[in-house]
Amino acid sequence: MADISVALKQVSAGIQRSTRVVFITTDPARDTPAVIKQWLGNFDAGLPVSFVGLTGTRQQVEGAQRLAGVPVAQDGGQTHSTEVLLYGTDDLSRTFYLTGASPNDISHDLPIVSK
Repeated sequence: MADISVALKQVSAGIQRSTRVVFITTDPARDTPAVIKQWLGNFDAGLPVSFVGLTGTRQQVEGAQRLAGVPVAQDGGQTHSTEVLLYGTDDLSRTFYLTGASPNDISHDLPIVSK
């Protein structure tokens, strides 16, 4: 989330306003809506759009992971993918970032998928 926040601060205000960051928990037992909201507040401060956090039942969360094409978390959500998916305006995943991707990688791609 920190890298996404930095990346968003590197792009134009128009792209910032049109970008939606959605975090989906892998640990719905601990990540209540209040916990997610407080945690995301550490990253979206100063941005024109708040980050969105989603949770649900374990089955709903695992279903969302399958639909997104990421590995389903194990150990009650503690062992999980660290992939970040970037969707275009057509709601299709256009690229993904693995551990080690930099904010510059993300800020480079945001204008491309925002067209």
